Amino acid sequence: MKYKHITALLTAAALLLCGCQSVPKTDPAAVEQPTIQTDADGDVTPLAEDPLTDHVKAERLTPPKELGWITGAVQTADGVFLLDNSTTILRYEPASGAWSQTELAKLAPYDGYYDCGGLVAAGEDGFHRLTVMENHNNMDPADGGDTNYDFWGQYYSSCVTEFWLCTYAPDGTLSGKVQVTGLEDYPDADGNILPHDLLWEDDGGFLTLMDGTILRITADGSVTKTEDAPDGDNLIRRALLRDRDGGVLLCDTCEETAQQDGALSWVTTIRAFDTTTGKPGAALLTAAEPFTGYNTQVMSGGSGDYRLFVNDEKHLLGIKDDGTAETVIDWSASDLDPMSAVPLADGRFVGFNFGSSGGFAFYLLTRLKASEATTDLTLTIAVLDRDYALKDFVQNYNRSHSNVRLATHSYTDSADKTAIEQLKMDLVTDKAPDLVVMYEQHEQFLKLGSKGVFADLNEFMASDDEVSRDKMLPNVLTAMQHPNGALYALASGFVVDTIAVKSKFSDKENWTVDDMLALYEGADDIVYYWSTKEEALNMFLAGTDFTDELAGTCDFDSPEFVKILEFCNRYPAETTCPPKQDDDWTAHENWYTEKFYSHQRDQDYLYPFAISAPGGGIALSEWSYVKTRLGGDMTLVGFPSDNGQGGKIKQSDGAYTNLGEMGIVSTCKHPDAAWDVVRAYTLDSMEYAERPAFSLFEDKFEEQMDGTMYVWEDGKPSDEKSVEDDGTVYPLTQEERDDLERYIRGCTTYMMLDSTVKNIVLEEAGKYFSGDCTAEDAAKAIQSRAALYLSEQS
Repeated sequence: MKYKHITALLTAAALLLCGCQSVPKTDPAAVEQPTIQTDADGDVTPLAEDPLTDHVKAERLTPPKELGWITGAVQTADGVFLLDNSTTILRYEPASGAWSQTELAKLAPYDGYYDCGGLVAAGEDGFHRLTVMENHNNMDPADGGDTNYDFWGQYYSSCVTEFWLCTYAPDGTLSGKVQVTGLEDYPDADGNILPHDLLWEDDGGFLTLMDGTILRITADGSVTKTEDAPDGDNLIRRALLRDRDGGVLLCDTCEETAQQDGALSWVTTIRAFDTTTGKPGAALLTAAEPFTGYNTQVMSGGSGDYRLFVNDEKHLLGIKDDGTAETVIDWSASDLDPMSAVPLADGRFVGFNFGSSGGFAFYLLTRLKASEATTDLTLTIAVLDRDYALKDFVQNYNRSHSNVRLATHSYTDSADKTAIEQLKMDLVTDKAPDLVVMYEQHEQFLKLGSKGVFADLNEFMASDDEVSRDKMLPNVLTAMQHPNGALYALASGFVVDTIAVKSKFSDKENWTVDDMLALYEGADDIVYYWSTKEEALNMFLAGTDFTDELAGTCDFDSPEFVKILEFCNRYPAETTCPPKQDDDWTAHENWYTEKFYSHQRDQDYLYPFAISAPGGGIALSEWSYVKTRLGGDMTLVGFPSDNGQGGKIKQSDGAYTNLGEMGIVSTCKHPDAAWDVVRAYTLDSMEYAERPAFSLFEDKFEEQMDGTMYVWEDGKPSDEKSVEDDGTVYPLTQEERDDLERYIRGCTTYMMLDSTVKNIVLEEAGKYFSGDCTAEDAAKAIQSRAALYLSEQS
């Protein structure tokens, strides 16, 4: 099939939709290609000595509408259009950078049937859609509610399906429809009819089913089988692809068992496909390596020497006419995640994948020549444990800097050495990295920094107009810096960990252990019902100060810690939550419902939580949610502390934020370049789901605090004043917002607890909880072991 007609018609429709003037089209083959080029130094380089590489420059594209799911992408003479899984067609023309949008008209409901989606394919003069119409015994999903399980059971058990083949003009208007007959003859093992892919060819097309059966579908709506489903049950996907010349190929991706280690892998085979017989032909390529899930119809198209483009795990491969494969794009080297890539006539690509923040991300990809892919400087970042959390930052930095490239080296715990021990060994050798990122190991920055391992970032901040101490929250800097005043690491955000109680129980912020124990005098046993001994102890270990990480000392044999152990022993060894039953979760769910309301009913007093900022989705300040859970005015009492510092600064709340700290190794040969990385990391806006971290910067922090006075929907403040979520939740008032800011700015201590020390505490406390020793004996054992460990680490 040729695309001349559809391209011309789409262009006309796009001009009508967007009201722009026609853009003259240029045949890339008719453009005279230069034979020489001039580099930055003015030297002339023959093109033969400056070949294309497998690196690409990625420019972010912003389409006019976010697509639900892309089921197809078609290469045209002057661009590409993308097919949504429903009714949206987006078209991109790289020459002008213009996007246009076409909406295919849905079929109107009839006799209880309504449009439930479909498969879209491009035809020579428009589009074709296999539309799925469902009737659920005339039941409307809007009447089901969110918890009426009887409704949904009846709804799904009564489904009757009809299929219609709809034809559309390029502007999306419905030009014809016919009911499809014969599909009912091809149900799967469960009796369902599951169309998977649609490809249109002249006056008919081909339809693949989920099991791999191939059907021919004609313009009158009839279907006939041309190819049986493959033997076995290892088929993952069968797709019909269109190559560079408009020919059709069959792509089978199967899950196979490797012979050596028994591990499962994906193996992809691409064959010629005879559109006359509807049968696959000889194999063009069988993947030697496991392929990714990007081998779908959205991979259709080729250009130049390449008949088709497909992905393996790390590369975009160009398949030549003889079946050999060449690497065209190295995704990792280009600081990109693997993505679907549709070729353009000029040798570039439109790439897209599902972004980490949700929704599809689109890019215009241009292959770089050898002279363009060179980098003046590479800096290595050592990452402890969570290299995945740094990936987006590194990719974005590398794509926006041509003279500096970041490379990461991950350290993880091994059988004989922890990650931090491995890093310490490399720091004194030529393997030392330039920068280090650690998560929830602030004490390591302080201890190693005081020994000269890390540079004092104050020296860089003193001459930086944007990332300077006077632009940041002073209390957070105080919490993060070494007692000697040096600042060995910075982060891009923070949260505050604290404990809240109803104000009627306490109006004293930053209470002591004795203050807390006084609340429980004479309390009913129900207040100890909802947590275990270990859970209670974990809560206190998170924020109480019984260790001095820098001095290498601890104070676990103090009277205060003994009191905490005795208090935690009031809780049960295990909760009484009923287990889930195969046929009845009622008791299990009821227990959690009662637990949810326990604070409102004064059956539980302490509510630990991390104060964070409202963000995406439908969200408010976490402060608002907690106030609802408690059912009244509350006091942020913090973790019991004799020093009046109960609220703790930290980098992660364990659920929605994953913030690390970054420091510069003092032996780095390019400290100014390294500082540019740290400042970029600090300025990086890390917006996570509904509860992003607060910014270290005064202006951004104030904006976030103002945001607590609104309900947020999809990252934007809304006029809504409440959200129903097992209780009414309101945004903060101005007075509440100001009081919360006062509390946050008053927190000046950092949450630090070595994981080894924590394990020592839990192990020895467990002996006391099980009745094997007294609280005093457990405290002494903890003190002895923890003190020895800390002294060795200091």
